[in-house]
Amino acid sequence: MLRSLIPLLTLLATGAALAPKPFSLADHSPPTDGKTDATAAFSALFAEVAKAGGGSVVIPPGDYFLAGQKPIPLTSRTRVQAEGARFHLPEMLGDRARVVLFQGENLREFTWAGGTFLGRCFDPLAEKNTWEPNANTRGIVVTTTADGITADLAFRNIASESMAGAVVHVSGFAQPGSESEVRTFASRVSVENCTLLNSGKFMWDYGYLWQILVWPEDHSKPEHRLVERCFPHELIRDGVTMTDGDDRVRFDNRKTPLPVAKSSEPRDALCFFGDDLPKNLVSGKQYFVIDSQADHVRIAETAGGPAIVFKGASGPRTRLIHDLFRGYIVCGCDDRRQHLSRRRSRKLDQPADQLHPPG
Repeated sequence: MLRSLIPLLTLLATGAALAPKPFSLADHSPPTDGKTDATAAFSALFAEVAKAGGGSVVIPPGDYFLAGQKPIPLTSRTRVQAEGARFHLPEMLGDRARVVLFQGENLREFTWAGGTFLGRCFDPLAEKNTWEPNANTRGIVVTTTADGITADLAFRNIASESMAGAVVHVSGFAQPGSESEVRTFASRVSVENCTLLNSGKFMWDYGYLWQILVWPEDHSKPEHRLVERCFPHELIRDGVTMTDGDDRVRFDNRKTPLPVAKSSEPRDALCFFGDDLPKNLVSGKQYFVIDSQADHVRIAETAGGPAIVFKGASGPRTRLIHDLFRGYIVCGCDDRRQHLSRRRSRKLDQPADQLHPPG
């Protein structure tokens, strides 16, 4: 009888040794008013978890404000239970702000369940915004080093509202200098039953601000004000005149002369807007400079094509935009180098066997 109990006692002892150590945020007395920064309590909690090599973490229901000045580190072999917890991001985020709340590297056997991330993603139709268009906020970020392993991760029942970026971001390691060649994949990652509303990076749709500028009658006053703030006005030339039977587009072309188009690509194109045009021109259509002088240019339908002779005259408020590539792709009021996307609303319930850096 005693011999038969020995394997059972050994099994129970082994099971007890493998049970994850419990941790609770409540032990660190975090503020739960949603206004006072709770980062110190979270950092102390997850520092204890890291020291123990992982564990079972409980974040009790409550409203936690996280300033996001430095990511809170995550550890492998950790289970986080955050049902009922609401994570509030800063009310104000300025130009090119970057915020990551929780971050881990080379995580293995990691689970996060529950919790709601609350932000203020830029809304172009809103009268007021406290986050700039190019602010980027992320809730949970997991990355992989060149020789590291990221595997066996699960994210469940996570919610968000108006996060300006990925709520959960998991990436492998890409070949240096390339986003498409992945050296190390993150594997066995699942995202289940997550509801992410108005979350993702804000998107200047191709031509969004340009369309407001060219066809203002189709858009609202808040959108007009957005154009005034954010469109690159240095692309616009005022005082444009065209007369019947002439082929010259007249304006002051001395300070920054428009170059003769080398291709039929948007970067070499211009368009007209703002008033009536000659009958054989169309507002917003691409045209190309074939001759450039101090007080006028000549244009064609294609680069190097025959000059257009105008049928009718332009109105007194006619303007033009040159370099439509920049006019179409505008990102943020002070950073127009990228084109980023905002996903309006989505519900995730999808396992992913392998995740890698987005192309």
